[in-house]
Amino acid sequence: MTGTVTDPTPYKPTAEMSVFGYVIAIGIAIVLFPLLPALFVLWLVVRLFGRDRSREAGRERERSES
Repeated sequence: MTGTVTDPTPYKPTAEMSVFGYVIAIGIAIVLFPLLPALFVLWLVVRLFGRDRSREAGRERERSES
C-alpha cells in the first residue's frame, strides 16, 4: 500500500526545462571554450615529459622476476 493520497501524474516533457538546460549548457561551453588551448598544452606537456606508467610497470615486473 502506498502512502500517497493522489494518483501519480504521467511524465510529460516540458519545453521550458529543455530550453533552460540548453541555455545552461551553452553558457558553460562559452565559459570553458577559452580554456581549450591551455588544456591542450597541459596534455601535450604531460604526454611528452610525463612518466610512462606502462613502461615503468614493465621494468618493475622484470626486476621482481629476476
